[in-house]
Amino acid sequence: TVKRDTLISLIRDQEVDPKLTVAAGDGANDLLMINTAAFGVAFCAKPIVQAQVTSYFAHTFDKTFAC
Repeated sequence: TVKRDTLISLIRDQEVDPKLTVAAGDGANDLLMINTAAFGVAFCAKPIVQAQVTSYFAHTFDKTFAC
């Protein structure tokens, strides 16, 4: 996917240690990127996405921010 490929390009181009990468997303289109990063998190993701990642953040915020 474009997002995963962009992450890989940034790691290479910026000479970042892959063990220090973080990626967050909320949809199925983010799964490859989330799972490529050393720490990937599904943020306010749909249940189908939550089931396919090792970490997810699901929280109901006040009215100024809603997942």
